[in-house]
Amino acid sequence: MKAKCIGILLVAFLTLIGCDSNTGTLGMDALLELSTQSGDAAIFNVTSRSVNAANVYSKANIGYLGKLNNETGYFESSFIGELRCKDNFTFPDVYQENANGTGATGIMAGDSVVSTRLVLYYSSWLGDSLNACRMSVYELNDEWLTDRIEPNHYRYSHFDASKYYNASDLLGRRAYTAYDVSVPDSVRQATDDCESCIAFRLDNARGNEILKAARQLENGFPDAEYFINHVFKGIYAKNDFGDGLILCINRVDLQMQFRFHYVDEETGLALKKTTDDSHGKAGSDSLYSERIVLASTQNILP
Repeated sequence: MKAKCIGILLVAFLTLIGCDSNTGTLGMDALLELSTQSGDAAIFNVTSRSVNAANVYSKANIGYLGKLNNETGYFESSFIGELRCKDNFTFPDVYQENANGTGATGIMAGDSVVSTRLVLYYSSWLGDSLNACRMSVYELNDEWLTDRIEPNHYRYSHFDASKYYNASDLLGRRAYTAYDVSVPDSVRQATDDCESCIAFRLDNARGNEILKAARQLENGFPDAEYFINHVFKGIYAKNDFGDGLILCINRVDLQMQFRFHYVDEETGLALKKTTDDSHGKAGSDSLYSERIVLASTQNILP
């Protein structure tokens, strides 16, 4: 009887030990004596100063534009950009029928530009995307053509861009936010993989000047250097209103829109419309619009 009671007490004792859920000291016995650490607090006097880094290399394939003022300091950036064309760049020939009307050459409907615009593309930004800002874009002056020969004049952030443009050479001015609230969500979601952009509509006289310059050369513009030195030097873009936003400009395009004839593949004659629609009546010329683009690339500014 005593043995039975002792057995019951032993089981109860083991059960109480097994139900202990306190694991705070689990594994402490396995630690080495020297593995424990102690901490102390101390105060040190530290001094700092700002150093003017006057000669910082500027990354040339991205144009940073805007102003940002926060707890880390004040940052402001503008950029200069050049546009380029391919070698021996020409515009399509103007449509012209032969004397007997049995054939034709060229496809351009009239020798003029329909519309001209400058477009700055960006896919990222720093700061508040809803901050209202304003951008001004100017054409570069002749002094830029002299200094661009020496990279040390513009490849570093300390150069003075103000001497490379004149206030009278304003190409356009636009208010903007990084996040365009005027675009419906349905359109934004459908084109979410595309870059955002800020477009400046230019006077068609500028596009026609470029067209005329190319027509005067037998083989068009020889190369990008000729185009920059003799036709369009480039642009200077700066923020002149607003704070708290920096755009990262990936590309700058000069887009010129023209109208072209749909032509017969064999004779080259302009095709006529067979039905009425919003673009014309049956029997009129079949026309379409297309843009010719001169763009910045990574091997030149920005």
